[in-house]
Amino acid sequence: MIITTVEQIKGVLTTLAAEVNYSDFEPYLKDSEDWVSDELLGDTIYLAIEDESITDAKLLRLIVNVIVLKSYDLGIPFMDLVQTRSGFGVISDKNRTPASQNRVDRLIAQNKFRLNTNIETLINYLEDNSTYHDNWKSSGSYSLLSDCLINTSRQFKRFAPFDGDRNDFIKLKPKLISDSSIKICPAISKAYLNELIAKQNADTLSDNDKVILPAVKQAIANYAIENDLIAYRLIQDVVTILDNNPDDYTTYHASNEKLLKDAPGLENLSGNPFFISNTSI
Repeated sequence: MIITTVEQIKGVLTTLAAEVNYSDFEPYLKDSEDWVSDELLGDTIYLAIEDESITDAKLLRLIVNVIVLKSYDLGIPFMDLVQTRSGFGVISDKNRTPASQNRVDRLIAQNKFRLNTNIETLINYLEDNSTYHDNWKSSGSYSLLSDCLINTSRQFKRFAPFDGDRNDFIKLKPKLISDSSIKICPAISKAYLNELIAKQNADTLSDNDKVILPAVKQAIANYAIENDLIAYRLIQDVVTILDNNPDDYTTYHASNEKLLKDAPGLENLSGNPFFISNTSI
């Protein structure tokens, strides 16, 4: 376990009463740490944090925040309830006035906001620090960074109007992938798009790739939010660059999509079985 003391919990949740114990959170912390290990960090980084092999202060702070906030999100619905033989009971304290439902709802909403913000910051931090990438590959979050040119809500917001958080971005991710396949691949070729994704993941993009990559990403983002005209114009500008520089974009020029675009159309020749004559009968 990474969170082992109530002081760590209270360092994140500053409104906890003095009598709150570690045991009050323990079941939810276990679930939270399993989730963080599986979905965000991967086993290797999680275990290195747990055994204190990693001492990166910012990374540690973000992980502690996420674990505690996630456990609180899981535990809030249960923390004032007890199961009895006759049904559920509510734990009461005569020295305190119960919080209104409105205040509880606001607490839950604000906790979710803090959780999503810290998750996004954690993922961005891992993304920006390539030294963690090899050990990060076993996580669910890394897979989100390896199947599309736009991988985080932070990136999305650079290329198109988007006010959503990480959860909204994840819901939109299938559309980003399908739009890339259906609308981007026919223009720049599936082979070259896959090459760009692989190079981006490996941090080996060439200078020529970097010339067209922002416009490709902007096109994908605008297709995802239904700004199709803007997206189409952007990708056509990219195609113009590709077409005019065959030596710089060899994968595109060798692709089936490029060969198909360059193939001559059906010629109306007399020897063609589909020849159409303009001569009146």
